[in-house]
Amino acid sequence: MRLPTLFITLTVLAASFVIAAHAANLTPEEASGHVGENATVCGVVASGKFADRSKGQPTFLNLDKAHPNQVFTAVIFG
Repeated sequence: MRLPTLFITLTVLAASFVIAAHAANLTPEEASGHVGENATVCGVVASGKFADRSKGQPTFLNLDKAHPNQVFTAVIFG
């Protein structure tokens, strides 16, 4: 790896740690008031669904309450 590439890579990594350090920790109930912000949503996974036949093969994780009463849903694409 050339020196400029290594420097850029290390700079980006350092910046991402700084941004992550300032990200808020939210409950699932608080998340809707922080749309567009970087944050960590912490809750108990009450139910999940892997939609292997859907486009992108998403996995849905419902926090604090199971579907259809979930408080927050995280989507992870395959």
